[in-house]
Amino acid sequence: MSFLSKGLEIEPADALLVRNLAHAYLFRGDFTKAIKLYRQYLKNGGESLKKDFEYFRKAGFDRSAIKKPARCFLYRTD
Repeated sequence: MSFLSKGLEIEPADALLVRNLAHAYLFRGDFTKAIKLYRQYLKNGGESLKKDFEYFRKAGFDRSAIKKPARCFLYRTD
């Protein structure tokens, strides 16, 4: 996470860094930071996160971690 955070200090508009840092916070259980970064990502023209959440679900990631942010953005995870 420190690598991604440092990258954002250098390139704050890098959508890929924002999204990946949000994912990192998501799986650490810091939903507030994850959602804030997801919103920033989407606001700055990032693609939908639906494919990411679908991938996480299909790959067997912790569904309870995925549900909260997915609901914020109206994506189904069941």
